[in-house]
Amino acid sequence: MPFPRRAFNKIASLILLLLFLVPVSAIAQITEAVLRGTVTDTAGNVVVASPVVARSDDTGQIRTATTDDSGAFTLAGLPSGSYTIFVRVAGFKTFEQRALKLSVGQTTEIQIKLEVGEVQELVEISGGESRTLVSTEARLSDTFEQLAVTELYCLSQTASRQATTR
Repeated sequence: MPFPRRAFNKIASLILLLLFLVPVSAIAQITEAVLRGTVTDTAGNVVVASPVVARSDDTGQIRTATTDDSGAFTLAGLPSGSYTIFVRVAGFKTFEQRALKLSVGQTTEIQIKLEVGEVQELVEISGGESRTLVSTEARLSDTFEQLAVTELYCLSQTASRQATTR
């Protein structure tokens, strides 16, 4: 008994639809960057419970984290872009690093060294004092413009309609 053409068309359209929708949904899931690091004094002693502030240079959005018992902090789920990092702790000069670039799907690590001094004094670090780590996670990411993702979605819808009308 031959395979009915109508059933073949439905199966083919379902396969095409899945081929177009799965990559779009996988791309859309990775939209963030991660910033992590440690805060120490100039002697290398960890600074516990210090607030670390990341302010987006593009939007002004502010995210904060507090260092743990080992002086470490993590700011996950940050939109990609340029950030200014602040650390203000009593008895130390204020730390500021401007123009820190964070990329989608990447983990950037910084080592913050606080200098003893008055809180009013400011230590400014240029953007070159960080390093981007190679991810240990099995994720694929890229930066797409909204138009490109919309066009992919429209193409998958058109292919789906064409496959079901045959």
